[in-house]
Amino acid sequence: MLQPGEVAAAAAKKQKQNSRFINYLKSFPTADDVDRRISRLHWQLFAEYQCTNCANCCRVYNVALNNEDIFRLAELHDMPLQAFVDEFLVWDEQSSEYEIPPPCKFLQENNACSIYPHRPQTCIDYPYTQRPDRVFHLHSLMSIAEVCPIAYELVERLKKDYQFK
Repeated sequence: MLQPGEVAAAAAKKQKQNSRFINYLKSFPTADDVDRRISRLHWQLFAEYQCTNCANCCRVYNVALNNEDIFRLAELHDMPLQAFVDEFLVWDEQSSEYEIPPPCKFLQENNACSIYPHRPQTCIDYPYTQRPDRVFHLHSLMSIAEVCPIAYELVERLKKDYQFK
Protein backbone atom coordinates (compact mmCIF):
# COMPACT_ATOMS: atom_id res chain seq x y z
CA MET A 1 0.00 0.00 0.00
CA LEU A 2 1.21 3.51 -0.78
CA GLN A 3 2.46 5.83 1.91
CA PRO A 4 0.10 8.75 2.66
CA GLY A 5 2.42 11.29 1.03
CA GLU A 6 2.58 9.28 -2.20
CA VAL A 7 -1.14 8.97 -2.90
CA ALA A 8 -1.82 12.28 -4.67
CA ALA A 9 1.09 11.95 -7.12
CA ALA A 10 0.33 8.30 -7.88
CA ALA A 11 -3.35 9.09 -8.46
CA ALA A 12 -2.45 12.00 -10.76
CA LYS A 13 -0.37 9.63 -12.92
CA LYS A 14 -3.36 7.29 -13.25
CA GLN A 15 -5.99 9.96 -13.94
CA LYS A 16 -6.50 9.11 -17.63
CA GLN A 17 -6.52 5.39 -16.94
CA ASN A 18 -9.02 5.91 -14.12
CA SER A 19 -11.31 7.89 -16.43
CA ARG A 20 -11.27 5.00 -18.90
CA PHE A 21 -11.88 2.59 -16.03
CA ILE A 22 -14.97 4.54 -14.92
CA ASN A 23 -16.38 4.26 -18.43
CA TYR A 24 -15.56 0.55 -18.50
CA LEU A 25 -17.31 -0.08 -15.17
CA LYS A 26 -20.40 1.81 -16.29
CA SER A 27 -20.69 -0.06 -19.57
CA PHE A 28 -19.54 -3.60 -19.01
CA PRO A 29 -20.12 -5.35 -15.67
CA THR A 30 -23.37 -5.19 -13.75
CA ALA A 31 -23.80 -2.63 -10.99
CA ASP A 32 -24.34 -5.44 -8.48
CA ASP A 33 -21.07 -7.10 -9.50
CA VAL A 34 -19.14 -3.82 -9.12
CA ASP A 35 -20.70 -3.21 -5.70
CA ARG A 36 -19.91 -6.75 -4.53
CA ARG A 37 -16.29 -6.41 -5.57
CA ILE A 38 -15.90 -2.96 -4.02
CA SER A 39 -17.46 -4.18 -0.78
CA ARG A 40 -15.18 -7.23 -0.65
CA LEU A 41 -12.12 -5.07 -1.26
CA HIS A 42 -13.29 -2.51 1.30
CA TRP A 43 -13.41 -5.10 4.09
CA GLN A 44 -10.11 -6.71 3.02
CA LEU A 45 -8.26 -3.42 2.94
CA PHE A 46 -9.63 -2.13 6.23
CA ALA A 47 -8.53 -5.40 7.85
CA GLU A 48 -4.98 -4.70 6.60
CA TYR A 49 -4.61 -0.97 7.22
CA GLN A 50 -5.14 1.40 10.13
CA CYS A 51 -6.35 4.88 9.24
CA THR A 52 -4.06 6.33 11.91
CA ASN A 53 -1.17 5.39 9.60
CA CYS A 54 -2.35 8.19 7.34
CA ALA A 55 -5.04 10.69 8.41
CA ASN A 56 -4.81 12.52 5.05
CA CYS A 57 -8.57 12.96 5.11
CA CYS A 58 -8.34 14.81 8.43
CA ARG A 59 -5.75 17.16 6.97
CA VAL A 60 -7.40 18.05 3.65
CA TYR A 61 -11.19 17.78 3.88
CA ASN A 62 -13.81 19.93 5.52
CA VAL A 63 -15.90 17.70 7.77
CA ALA A 64 -19.60 18.32 7.31
CA LEU A 65 -21.62 17.98 10.49
CA ASN A 66 -25.27 17.16 10.91
CA ASN A 67 -27.24 18.57 13.85
CA GLU A 68 -26.80 15.39 15.89
CA ASP A 69 -23.02 15.63 15.46
CA ILE A 70 -22.97 19.25 16.59
CA PHE A 71 -25.10 18.66 19.69
CA ARG A 72 -23.15 15.52 20.61
CA LEU A 73 -19.75 17.20 20.25
CA ALA A 74 -20.81 20.33 22.15
CA GLU A 75 -22.02 18.11 24.98
CA LEU A 76 -18.81 16.05 24.85
CA HIS A 77 -16.78 19.24 25.28
CA ASP A 78 -19.14 20.46 28.00
CA MET A 79 -19.70 23.66 26.04
CA PRO A 80 -22.80 25.65 25.22
CA LEU A 81 -23.83 24.96 21.65
CA GLN A 82 -22.98 28.43 20.31
CA ALA A 83 -19.59 28.45 22.06
CA PHE A 84 -18.74 25.11 20.44
CA VAL A 85 -19.84 26.37 17.03
CA ASP A 86 -17.83 29.57 17.41
CA GLU A 87 -14.67 27.77 18.51
CA PHE A 88 -14.61 24.73 16.24
CA LEU A 89 -16.85 25.21 13.19
CA VAL A 90 -17.29 27.33 10.10
CA TRP A 91 -20.48 27.88 8.12
CA ASP A 92 -20.30 26.80 4.49
CA GLU A 93 -22.60 29.01 2.41
CA GLN A 94 -22.54 26.65 -0.58
CA SER A 95 -23.66 23.54 1.29
CA SER A 96 -25.59 25.41 4.01
CA GLU A 97 -24.02 23.38 6.79
CA TYR A 98 -21.48 23.69 9.55
CA GLU A 99 -18.09 22.14 8.97
CA ILE A 100 -14.85 21.51 10.78
CA PRO A 101 -12.22 23.13 8.55
CA PRO A 102 -8.98 21.31 7.73
CA PRO A 103 -6.82 20.32 9.36
CA CYS A 104 -9.33 18.85 11.78
CA LYS A 105 -8.98 20.40 15.21
CA PHE A 106 -9.49 16.97 16.78
CA LEU A 107 -6.58 15.32 14.94
CA GLN A 108 -3.73 14.61 17.33
CA GLU A 109 0.00 14.49 16.51
CA ASN A 110 -0.06 10.67 16.43
CA ASN A 111 -2.88 10.77 13.81
CA ALA A 112 -5.42 9.60 16.37
CA CYS A 113 -8.75 11.34 16.70
CA SER A 114 -9.40 12.88 20.11
CA ILE A 115 -13.16 12.39 19.63
CA TYR A 116 -13.01 9.00 17.88
CA PRO A 117 -15.89 7.30 19.74
CA HIS A 118 -18.01 10.42 19.11
CA ARG A 119 -16.71 11.39 15.65
CA PRO A 120 -19.08 12.84 13.03
CA GLN A 121 -21.01 10.53 10.72
CA THR A 122 -19.01 11.83 7.76
CA CYS A 123 -15.84 10.52 9.39
CA ILE A 124 -17.42 7.18 10.25
CA ASP A 125 -18.48 6.66 6.63
CA TYR A 126 -15.26 7.82 4.93
CA PRO A 127 -14.06 6.75 2.34
CA TYR A 128 -17.63 5.70 1.54
CA THR A 129 -16.52 2.45 -0.13
CA GLN A 130 -18.83 0.39 2.10
CA ARG A 131 -21.96 2.08 0.74
CA PRO A 132 -24.20 0.39 -1.81
CA ASP A 133 -24.52 1.61 -5.39
CA ARG A 134 -20.88 2.70 -5.65
CA VAL A 135 -21.05 2.22 -9.42
CA PHE A 136 -23.14 5.39 -9.52
CA HIS A 137 -20.50 7.34 -7.58
CA LEU A 138 -17.30 6.29 -9.34
CA HIS A 139 -16.13 9.85 -9.95
CA SER A 140 -16.20 10.55 -6.21
CA LEU A 141 -14.36 7.28 -5.57
CA MET A 142 -11.60 8.36 -7.96
CA SER A 143 -11.44 11.74 -6.24
CA ILE A 144 -11.17 10.09 -2.83
CA ALA A 145 -8.42 7.83 -4.23
CA GLU A 146 -6.32 10.98 -4.63
CA VAL A 147 -6.30 11.39 -0.84
CA CYS A 148 -6.89 8.00 0.77
CA PRO A 149 -4.38 5.12 0.41
CA ILE A 150 -7.17 2.59 1.02
CA ALA A 151 -9.35 4.02 -1.74
CA TYR A 152 -6.35 4.20 -4.07
CA GLU A 153 -5.48 0.57 -3.39
CA LEU A 154 -9.12 -0.45 -3.78
CA VAL A 155 -9.26 1.11 -7.25
CA GLU A 156 -6.01 -0.59 -8.26
CA ARG A 157 -7.17 -3.99 -7.01
CA LEU A 158 -10.52 -3.51 -8.71
CA LYS A 159 -8.68 -2.95 -11.99
CA LYS A 160 -6.84 -6.23 -11.44
CA ASP A 161 -10.11 -8.01 -10.61
CA TYR A 162 -11.51 -6.88 -13.95
CA GLN A 163 -8.17 -7.42 -15.74
CA PHE A 164 -8.34 -3.79 -16.85
CA LYS A 165 -5.23 -2.35 -18.50
